[in-house]
Amino acid sequence: VKTPGTTMAFPSDMKGKNYIAIMGTQAPMLELLTLKSKLKGPSWISLHGATVVPQDKQKSWCKLELALPLAHKGVRPQVHSMTLRRESPRLTVASLNLQTIINQQTNVNEIAVASVEYLRDVSCDGATTAVDLRKGLRHFTVVRKLDGLEMPPNWQQTVTHENSTNPIAK
Repeated sequence: VKTPGTTMAFPSDMKGKNYIAIMGTQAPMLELLTLKSKLKGPSWISLHGATVVPQDKQKSWCKLELALPLAHKGVRPQVHSMTLRRESPRLTVASLNLQTIINQQTNVNEIAVASVEYLRDVSCDGATTAVDLRKGLRHFTVVRKLDGLEMPPNWQQTVTHENSTNPIAK
């Protein structure tokens, strides 16, 4: 019995009158797509019949989201001769750090500070050199004013000075 990926997963301990067990109930959809499409290892793939999903209908935060009406049949590994000419894509790698506090009235964690450190044009095929890190590593921090609490003395002047001298903040 095949069920579409849009339905809820069956419990892994499910038993019935005519069967003992159900296999693959907890397998993620990406794993099933990889197996069905016969993808092995890192490689380039071709997406046949793919259409661009409009931004107002996207289900992810991806810059580009595609729909595959042919499902796994539209995903094929590229022929080796086609991939020899292609370089691996350059990536942007980011680290997110959130600092939370507990709201005393609602007893819920709230984000007070968010910091992001990122590096653009990272090669996924090799190591990142110390020189690349020194010249390309960027960061920014966002601080939220908490209800009923004052910011430290000279906070506004310090932030204004930092934003005027730091090219990333502009």
